[in-house]
Amino acid sequence: MTTELKIYPRKARVVLGGVMMVAFVLLGLFFLAQGPDQGSVFPVFRNPATFYGIMGGGVLLFGWLAFYAANKVLRPRPAVTLGAGGVALDGFSGRFSAGWEAFSGYSLRNGRDIVLHLKDSSGFVAAQAPGRPQVSARTLTERFGSPFLIETGMLAIDPATVIAAVADRLPAQAV
Repeated sequence: MTTELKIYPRKARVVLGGVMMVAFVLLGLFFLAQGPDQGSVFPVFRNPATFYGIMGGGVLLFGWLAFYAANKVLRPRPAVTLGAGGVALDGFSGRFSAGWEAFSGYSLRNGRDIVLHLKDSSGFVAAQAPGRPQVSARTLTERFGSPFLIETGMLAIDPATVIAAVADRLPAQAV
């Protein structure tokens, strides 16, 4: 690979997700204004302490997700960068990067999602900063076998192009 391939997320999906999060924020604010419903079949929504805690937490969570989506649209950054030096991922699960020499190969998941297999997954996880980066790397490794998961359906590029770019550098592996 002689040039760097920078791949951005699909804007339409990010915008749609952001609009849905704004709708959830507005719905949460509406319910907060209404207050607890004493006739609710769910007891937690009758108690003011749990009602306001759940609704307030939901508004904050969905508000943060809407902000995240707006930031992705207004300040686009590549979600995946494949270059001569290696791979860099920047997504909701975290930011990970490694040189090509750190990988033993790749496999396809669901026919189009690419999992880049590390030679030393546990060493990579241990090398991440404590906190969210390390937890994300460990969780992705436990679930998919590697924190380097490229979900091509979320990217603004043909999946075959990404697969070909990875196949130029790494051998395919059976799962």
